[in-house]
Amino acid sequence: MPEGYTTNQGSAICPTLEMVESYEYRDGSSGIFDIENREFDSPDDLYKNKDPRFEASILRSGSAFAHRPVQIYRGIYDESGTLYESLAPFPNDPSINQVGLDGPFPTGNYSKTGYYIKKYLETGSAVVEPGFSSQNYIDFRYAEILLNHAEAAFELGDQAEALSAVNQVRARAGIKVLSPAELSLERLRNERKVELAFEDKRFWDIRRWRIGTELFRSTYAGGLWPYLNYQNGNYKYIFKKVSGYPIDGGLPRIFNQRDYYSNLSGYISTNSNIINNPGW
Repeated sequence: MPEGYTTNQGSAICPTLEMVESYEYRDGSSGIFDIENREFDSPDDLYKNKDPRFEASILRSGSAFAHRPVQIYRGIYDESGTLYESLAPFPNDPSINQVGLDGPFPTGNYSKTGYYIKKYLETGSAVVEPGFSSQNYIDFRYAEILLNHAEAAFELGDQAEALSAVNQVRARAGIKVLSPAELSLERLRNERKVELAFEDKRFWDIRRWRIGTELFRSTYAGGLWPYLNYQNGNYKYIFKKVSGYPIDGGLPRIFNQRDYYSNLSGYISTNSNIINNPGW
């Protein structure tokens, strides 16, 4: 759960901006945020009409959770343009902290990207017994069967069958169905990415599609940090895209050729007849 709701637990698992922008809007348009030189009355305005699966899977600033909305913002600009981003109260309005109760912070168990995982959480409670969850773990469900079928049909050249299967998933989610002209392998893979988010599928998909070395080449973890802009006693929201430092220490993401295979050294230690995979 988000750090800030409890003193003894928190979540250092942070969905990236790249993941968030993979969710299209309800009308099927790109999920890339248009935030340049824009102010918003609330975070709700930025996420309006986003794919419903986003709100079901990810917590963002303003999301309903437990006894209060999630409060994520990195600092406050005053009327002169000065940025306040310490843990102290905001001088112009001491009733509010300079940084949100739930971050983002580059250290600790707070979100570093501006997002938390919502899927699997009991959203009505901020108290979680260690090692216990009231939510079932998702292993396999009908949506995955449809996506498997859509991908296989597309690869075999049966676009009509692929379109029918993937559109069943999109229609259930409440997002515009695809036309034949919009169907592509990239679109099918993105559909799988957002529908099965955080269900332990993505890593294995990247492996079997053999896209990891290119997907992660010279890339950094990205986030979206909200800021408050204080003017005449009122607050507006602005958003900044951040990448690399301080989210991930400035270290690029790496996926080596050998990462398409598993390291069998643990098995070799007990069975010398096993030969390790290439690169390991």
